[in-house]
Amino acid sequence: MSSIHRSDQSDSDEVSNGRTLFTPAVKELVALSAALACNCEPCLRYHYREAKKLGISDEDIRAAFGLALAVKQTPARNAQELAERLLGSTGSRPEDE
Repeated sequence: MSSIHRSDQSDSDEVSNGRTLFTPAVKELVALSAALACNCEPCLRYHYREAKKLGISDEDIRAAFGLALAVKQTPARNAQELAERLLGSTGSRPEDE
């Protein structure tokens, strides 16, 4: 595995000293979201297992997935809307914007 999957001692020192909210659980939720957003199935499997080891609930994982999907789908939706405008199906033309 790459270094992104490993936690070093300085990270845990910062958490124990109260200087960061970027806990191991938060890191796994971010990694799960990133894996879903970039369609990396092996990453998704790995980070799901790691999240469960940390005791992260399915509810929190679903929330992270929901956010990742919303972020991922926005560019596709915007491109689809532009395509429709280019074809004139919505009545406005891109050059009118």
